[in-house]
Amino acid sequence: MPNILLSGPHGTGKRCMAELFAKEYLGEHYSYGCLRIDGSINRSKDVISNTNKDAKKSGTDLVGIRGESTNIMTFAKTRHFLDGCKKVIIIHCFDRMTTEAQNAMRRIMENYSSTTRFILISNEIN
Repeated sequence: MPNILLSGPHGTGKRCMAELFAKEYLGEHYSYGCLRIDGSINRSKDVISNTNKDAKKSGTDLVGIRGESTNIMTFAKTRHFLDGCKKVIIIHCFDRMTTEAQNAMRRIMENYSSTTRFILISNEIN
């Protein structure tokens, strides 16, 4: 599975399609192999690479599918044995994240391309 960018008007099924891609790709490992993030709520660079302790202080704590606190960098670094699959990070409303956060994401995507796939969803392509 490659990294994917889904773009289009609100209500066209981008988020649903991303979830289906991830569920089909990860199969039984979906519950711990996928992290979903709302970029309109978690907009700043803090949600990308903050420690969990710092994220809790700033009110930008992310919760993974299984309910544990995490952030993108932590999730990308963790080792999961997924029977040959790579972890999947889905960020919807990616276009609403700050420029600094988007640049940090670019670096993470470059550094963790061997272990993690990213699905970025935006309403505006710019």
